[in-house]
Amino acid sequence: NDINQSACATYNCNAPEAHVFCQGLEELLQLFIKWNSEVERYLGKEWRTKLEGILQGGPQHKYSRRHVPKGVACWGTTVGKEGTSADVFLEAAIRGDEAVKASGLEESGLEADDPEAHEPDWDAIISTLQEVRPTADDALPSPPVVEGSDMEKKAIEKAYEKAIEVQKQRIAECRQRVEELELGKVVEVRDVRITDCAVRVKHGSSRNQLDEGLTDYECWLEFEVRREGSTEWEWEHQFLLWRKDAVLPMRHFMLRMLADRTIPMPGDVGLLTGGPPCQNVSGLNRQAPQKQILNDPKNRLVTSYVRITEFLKPKYLLMEQVCDVFKKAGGLYARYALQQMVQMGYQCRAGICTAGNYGSPQGRRRALFWGALSGQEQLPAFPAPTHVCKDFNQPFPSQAAGCAVEIPDSDRKYEMVVLGDVLTDLPEISNFEESDRAEYSRPPQYITQEFLRRFPTKGGRSLAARCIYADAAMAPWQNLYQKLQDVTDGLLAEEDGKILGLGNSVLCKNKGTNKTSQKKKESSKKGMPAATPAASAAEKADGSDDDDEAQQDAADLVDEDDLDGNAGEEAKELATAINEQKNFARQTWLSHLHHLTKDAEEREVLSLMQDSEELSTIWMLGKHRLTLLAAKMAANARLRDHRTLLCNADDFGRMCAVPRLKGANFRNMPGAVTHTDNTNCVGSWHAGTKCMPGQQEEVNKQISKWNKLSPTEAANMDPIKFVYKNISMQSACPAGGMPPKPPKGLNLRSGNDKSMRVDHYGSTAQGAWRGTSKDGCPSQAFWMSTGDLVCPRWCCTYKQGQCNGRHGCFGRVWYDDIQPTVVTRAEPHNLQLIHPAQDRVLSIRENARCQVSLCCGTGAEIVSEL
Repeated sequence: NDINQSACATYNCNAPEAHVFCQGLEELLQLFIKWNSEVERYLGKEWRTKLEGILQGGPQHKYSRRHVPKGVACWGTTVGKEGTSADVFLEAAIRGDEAVKASGLEESGLEADDPEAHEPDWDAIISTLQEVRPTADDALPSPPVVEGSDMEKKAIEKAYEKAIEVQKQRIAECRQRVEELELGKVVEVRDVRITDCAVRVKHGSSRNQLDEGLTDYECWLEFEVRREGSTEWEWEHQFLLWRKDAVLPMRHFMLRMLADRTIPMPGDVGLLTGGPPCQNVSGLNRQAPQKQILNDPKNRLVTSYVRITEFLKPKYLLMEQVCDVFKKAGGLYARYALQQMVQMGYQCRAGICTAGNYGSPQGRRRALFWGALSGQEQLPAFPAPTHVCKDFNQPFPSQAAGCAVEIPDSDRKYEMVVLGDVLTDLPEISNFEESDRAEYSRPPQYITQEFLRRFPTKGGRSLAARCIYADAAMAPWQNLYQKLQDVTDGLLAEEDGKILGLGNSVLCKNKGTNKTSQKKKESSKKGMPAATPAASAAEKADGSDDDDEAQQDAADLVDEDDLDGNAGEEAKELATAINEQKNFARQTWLSHLHHLTKDAEEREVLSLMQDSEELSTIWMLGKHRLTLLAAKMAANARLRDHRTLLCNADDFGRMCAVPRLKGANFRNMPGAVTHTDNTNCVGSWHAGTKCMPGQQEEVNKQISKWNKLSPTEAANMDPIKFVYKNISMQSACPAGGMPPKPPKGLNLRSGNDKSMRVDHYGSTAQGAWRGTSKDGCPSQAFWMSTGDLVCPRWCCTYKQGQCNGRHGCFGRVWYDDIQPTVVTRAEPHNLQLIHPAQDRVLSIRENARCQVSLCCGTGAEIVSEL
């Protein structure tokens, strides 16, 4: 929430004249359609001719919605719904707007809202309109025309009846209020919004977002009105306003809105740009569907984008998407977008542009779709590259090689912009940085940094006003840690308690526990290691066959030599404890202890030593965070948003373990070994085995045979052994490697199926090995003071163990390089995002700088512009 709020605050304080729509695209479309319908109902279809000479430029703030801060257009059904951004943005904008006004700073070039400013003679304009006769017969939507099976028809009819019932209840609520307060006719109307009763997601990150789209009968307009006998403004259903006494105030309101172009109407828009969500198209999403991608709920907004285009009929159209739209399902997404453009009467062309070709210190290759109205406008060409872009190892999709927007390097005017051009003047910060303000650590080192620090252009909001606005907008988040400290002061009077609380808050929460409890001590007396949370064999023994089977499966995790006599019993208990642990690192730790010593007391001492180290680490981190919280930065500090994503203590330790060298990543961590085929071993996990070259066809035959077996036939057979029977296997690991990953197609499952992930096939339930080293392999697992592994298993399995470069886990960027692609959440797990000289990921400000296109020319040209 702090990052979302910061983005809204930064954008609005920099662009106060821009309108920001905080609502869903489908709600926005319904707002456009229903607003257009109501305008025609009250003003007729010739309203545009009545406003000649008034309609100029884009959205204004002269006549309407003066109660809303400039630049805000929150009309959606997300308003008032927890977990959505509209309320947060509106509140932040109001705080910022009020703070700038209270400061007394003159905002050069920004037109003040003067209530007494000259306005057109609205009554004169209204007198030229055709008289309307109010009737509410068509105020509620008609039943939809349904085509399909009887079951589908009944489902839609039921949904329609339910939606109409909700609307009738809302109308009754509004009427009841008017009658109870004995209010008179509508005196004034000042705002409009779209409201709905559609089914919404109840849980998760998509909470309160539409579940299955928004239909015409599930939504309606509401107007904010003031009636005779009251000074309060209230929202009322559009049905209540289609009355004779409400026509005049509604006409006044609509004319003001239309004159300000607050809600775009067909023919108003010159250029419509947009980028429908890419989550389920992007190749980075391993859970995204690979087939029927247009039926996926997260991809349906491209349809809404097309419908908005069809409604507004802009002169030009520009749509952006990731390049994977040319790859998935044979390029279905790209072909659909182009086909829809042509069908709506647009000339169109597709191109793939690279941000680095236009002066940005990142690659960021994106698919762009241009459209221009046929017979009216000329279809623009894509801009020719201006800069030489460094290769960032992301080839053009083979299906769209002809769409690449490229020219020879010799024809480009400028050299490439690299990360050193935008990073080196920013102050050093910690992974645990709390402040949203900072000062520059040194003067600009390069002309690009001078350009990035330039003062606002004439006519814009001053830098001082922007700082005041941003601070007020961000006040809740900036005060959060102070409130946290106040609460902590009340609960923990001692400073030691505060330090431990702050240190504990950054520990990884999902790795189990290694603390020594009384229950574990009792288990250790029976031969169990003190570190394991598993119960003793006596506590687990209940005579069930399932437990006997589990004991047998767990016994496979330890050496057969340990299964004789008392030592064998202890090994079985240890194996059971390993099997019951859910966390890979904890399982590895238990196995590590077992191989270090057979003495239970020694294992307990080692566990206590690790607990002590973890406590010391918690103390150190808490002390560091307390120091950062105590630091105060001046309110007029120029540099904002120079904060990094707070990585947990485990990831912080891993970033520290990556050498500060060009190209360094997890492969350079202690104990990691890279093989000739680019796979790797890290001690606790090793390169997987795979079939020899030329054997894949035989494997496919075995997969086909397995998939034809009946459940009874397959019940007592191991699918992996069946598929790889008589298949020659190999691994780059000299110790033989790990068991093979299940092949795609087994049990008719895709590569994204859960059974294909290492958490399943590499689990102890499947008999997978645990330990810190294998005989014959030089790799060795190392432990951090937090109790976790320095190099986690997923670094070794991501991209079949061959991740490197852009996708190298815990990779460092470098000064003479570029970022492949700036991402919203800068986690170091599977992208190269760690700072070259500091143990943290790139900050919000650093990533924002990488988004800027520095097409400003040579040093002399930039100086002239500045």
